[in-house]
Amino acid sequence: MDLQTKKILDFQLIQSNEVKGSTHMELEGLKRALGFLKDYVNIKEVVTDIHSSIKKYMRNSEGDIKHLFDVWHVAKGVSKKLEAAAKKRGGKDIRPWIKSIVNHIYWISSSCGMMGI
Repeated sequence: MDLQTKKILDFQLIQSNEVKGSTHMELEGLKRALGFLKDYVNIKEVVTDIHSSIKKYMRNSEGDIKHLFDVWHVAKGVSKKLEAAAKKRGGKDIRPWIKSIVNHIYWISSSCGMMGI
């Protein structure tokens, strides 16, 4: 999405039979979109979920593009880890803080002026 015009610049639809399996669809869609968009715009930043193959691809193949993570996925991941820790022996004191910690993650993201973390 172009942040100034608020318009979607490209959309890729990948079927699982086009790639090795469903886990490879997200990465293939990103590769195709970047390949298409690079012919028309200068890409400075990309915001994605926290997908391990995408992290590796961006680090190794697209090092000139800043890669950020979607704050919703970051907050969800932290929340799940805190919930798991709260269920463990001696972790009951964590649970009352989970909502505040997740809200703080959103506040950090919004106050620093970035879409992702």
